[in-house]
Amino acid sequence: MALLELIDVKKYFYEAVGGLIGSTKVIRAVDGVDLTIDRGEILGLVGESGCGKTTLGRTIVRMYEPTSGKIIFEGKDISHLPPKKLGGLRKDLLIVFQDPSTSLNPRRKIKDVLTTPLLQYGMLYDKEKQARELLLEVGLSPEYAEKYPFELGGGEQQLIATARALALNPKFIVLDEITSSLDIPAQARLLNLLRKIHEERKTSYLYISHDISVVRCISKNIAVMYLGKIVEMAASDELVENPLHPYTKALISAIPLLDAEWKPIPLKGEIQRAIGELKGCVFKERCPFQKPICLEECPPLKEVSKNHWVRCHLYL
Repeated sequence: MALLELIDVKKYFYEAVGGLIGSTKVIRAVDGVDLTIDRGEILGLVGESGCGKTTLGRTIVRMYEPTSGKIIFEGKDISHLPPKKLGGLRKDLLIVFQDPSTSLNPRRKIKDVLTTPLLQYGMLYDKEKQARELLLEVGLSPEYAEKYPFELGGGEQQLIATARALALNPKFIVLDEITSSLDIPAQARLLNLLRKIHEERKTSYLYISHDISVVRCISKNIAVMYLGKIVEMAASDELVENPLHPYTKALISAIPLLDAEWKPIPLKGEIQRAIGELKGCVFKERCPFQKPICLEECPPLKEVSKNHWVRCHLYL
C-alpha cells in the first residue's frame, strides 16, 4: 500500500477584481495533480517559483484544504477532515519551511523549540536529555540547547527546524526549499543528514526545490511541475539524462553542471499565474515547439516508457 496518494488534487484561490463586490478571479495554483509516494520513498518536486510547488506541499499536510480531489494517507481519505480529527495525524505528516526564522519562536530557547512538539503529543519525559539527543542527531553540540534562534546562522536554524520535525518520528515530511538559502557546505551537511535519517528511519520525503541538481542528489524519482500541473515524471537519473518535455529540457539546460549535452532552450517570456479557465497546453505560451493542437487541448500525462511520464503533444 502506498503511504500517500493524491488523486486529481486541485487548490484554487479566489482574488477580488477591481474592488467590486462579488467580482473575483480564480487562481489555479494546483490543477489536477496525481502522485503516489511509497513508504520510504523520496520524491523530488521541481519547477520555477510560482508553479504551485509550495501550495501542493501545504495542501498535502492540510495547511490548505483542497478545492477538490483526494489526499489518501495510509489508506485514509484526509482531504476534508476537520481540524479536530486531523490532530492525531499531525505528528506523522509534517512540513519543514524554506525560511526557518519564520517558524522558530525567537523568544524561546532551542531546547524549548525542540521539545514543544513532544510535550504536545505526550512524548516528553526529560526535556534536557531529549533536546541534547536531538541536537546530536543533527550534528550540533548540546550547548545549543541554551541558545535562542536569533543567535544562530541560517544553516544552523534549518538544522534546528529539521530536528524539531524529526523529534516526532513522522512517517512523511514535506521539505520545502530547505537548502535554497544555504551555502554549498551547509547544503551538503543538511542533505547528508536527511539521507542518514532516511536510511535509519525509512521516513518518506517530498523534497521541493527549483534546483534539479540538488533534487537529483537525494531523490529516487522526480516530478516536474508547471502552472499547477505535473508535466513530466521519471526516475531521477532518467529524467536528467533523458528529459522529454521542453520545460524539463529548459530547466536542465540552465544548470551549468548539467548542460553539456543540451543547448539552452529559449523560453518565451516568464511564468504566469494560472488564472481563470485555461484552454490548451499549460506550456503553450513559452514552448519553442508549439503545434496547433497545443492551443486547443491540454495533453494527458502519458507513460512513454517504463515509469517515464510526460504531458506533451509531441509524444501523443
